[in-house]
Amino acid sequence: MAEYDRAGRLRRRLPAGQRTLLETVALGAVLALAAMLGARYVDYARRLRARRSVGTAVKVIVFGAGDAGALLIQRLATQSNAAYRPVSW
Repeated sequence: MAEYDRAGRLRRRLPAGQRTLLETVALGAVLALAAMLGARYVDYARRLRARRSVGTAVKVIVFGAGDAGALLIQRLATQSNAAYRPVSW
């Protein structure tokens, strides 16, 4: 027989084994999402820090370039084969 809650909505009850299965799947999904986002961040941070060695890239200072300068610094910092290395802005 169907059970209803106080608001008149049909309440579904899961047997104990199915409830545990649902909790396990939900926890697995949360952990998988956290692992995926963590791995993506580690890869992003690794690529961000990958640069040419200090001896081969020319050190530059970007001064008074506004938003274009910020974009230039970001691009130069993320490209490992860039000829220039921003050291200050």
